[in-house]
Amino acid sequence: AKEQNINKVFVPAGKYVVTSLLIPEFFTFEGVGRGTIFIQTNTATGDIIKFKQGACFSTVKGFKLQSTYDTTKPIRHGICMTDYVNEYGYFDSGNIVENIYISDVTGDGVYVGWSQRGCRLENIDITRCNKSGIRVHGSDNSITNCNVSVCKEPDIMNDWGGWNNRYIGCKGFHAGVDNTASNVSPETYMMRILGNYNHVFSDMQESVGGALRLQGSGNKIDLMIDACGKKSYKTGIETTVIKIDESSIGNNIRANIIDGTLNGYSKYMLDISNKAF
Repeated sequence: AKEQNINKVFVPAGKYVVTSLLIPEFFTFEGVGRGTIFIQTNTATGDIIKFKQGACFSTVKGFKLQSTYDTTKPIRHGICMTDYVNEYGYFDSGNIVENIYISDVTGDGVYVGWSQRGCRLENIDITRCNKSGIRVHGSDNSITNCNVSVCKEPDIMNDWGGWNNRYIGCKGFHAGVDNTASNVSPETYMMRILGNYNHVFSDMQESVGGALRLQGSGNKIDLMIDACGKKSYKTGIETTVIKIDESSIGNNIRANIIDGTLNGYSKYMLDISNKAF
């Protein structure tokens, strides 16, 4: 479409079998929401939707994306906003992903590369990922009203390099399990912040592990936390609701913990490294 100078494609309701779709720059790709369904073939090796290198100010909205939860297959993200800086030092900026439903992927639900700046993720529902639901390496991005559940790694992962991102009205649920709950990891936190100067105002509910692991500085965090250490998945585990690692400096944390000891399995409400000043 881009080669024919078409800057917008609308996909009507229906089920479509795809391998991988590539989004160019200054492009809008739109469906009707849950009614426009992309089902990825089991033999596909790429992400369901991928922003091409150098893509900026493009929009993807209104789709349901479904792959095959098969850990023997290559890592495939639901949506990949790639890492790229061109020879002029330009970043991939201003991309938008909204009103998306993602399930059963072997990688992250949405991967935001470190070159992504000023992007917006809004109204995204993600479930059953072999990695994280949302993983952000880039900075100055906005993640709003996103619901993530049943991911093997942290539901929401602000990874290294992720600075000054805003997570507003997001919800995590049942992190640390696979889609059959046969594998559990009490060390998996629903949200993990590794960058600096991020802003979080979100809810975390019922995790096999804890609610938050903080490994950055200057972050402002406001969480509603409900239940950690879910006995129905594995007995005898000990978890920490909030864990602050060493060298985490100048963070502002406020947490409303409704039930931090579901079935009596949370070891600590708060664990602060003796090197965190």
